[in-house]
Amino acid sequence: VIESAVLAPGEKELELWSTYRRGREAFYSRMDNRLELEIGVTDQLMTAFYLNYSSKTQDDGAGGLVTEAGVDGMSAELKYKLSDPVADTFGSALYGEVGLGSEEGEVELKFIVDKRMDRLLIAFNAVYEVEAKFAADETQYEHVVEADFGATYFIRPRLSLGMEVRTHHVMVKDEDTRG
Repeated sequence: VIESAVLAPGEKELELWSTYRRGREAFYSRMDNRLELEIGVTDQLMTAFYLNYSSKTQDDGAGGLVTEAGVDGMSAELKYKLSDPVADTFGSALYGEVGLGSEEGEVELKFIVDKRMDRLLIAFNAVYEVEAKFAADETQYEHVVEADFGATYFIRPRLSLGMEVRTHHVMVKDEDTRG
């Protein structure tokens, strides 16, 4: 879940995001990582650049394990703050992200609403995403609608504990056959 706040002009922040996935019927373990550099552009505008990479180990179907690792692609985002979660009744922002990798590309749009109350931050994101998966003879498109809710309690200014809930729905799958 993303909040409406943006960095001050000229400020920079480096973040590492990691998501661990496991399970399925056969052995499956995956770590998705994003190295992010955020840059404040104006009092209301922020940009960020991501390097996306992952590693995956899974059952090969013959009793062994196969491991793959590498760079998945790069992404860039813009976030424009419409209102402030402390000074205004609630905070709000518009967010756009474009990602491109060797096997897929995506455009993600978000409308962000949040409220900061002393040490508690509550945020909601309405998300629309279109993803294109590239293959030699066709491109598959996936349209996704998502709703994300999060709450974070700030124990100290730079230490917090949070929880997120997400609903993720693939609305339409269609194919563009080349040839």
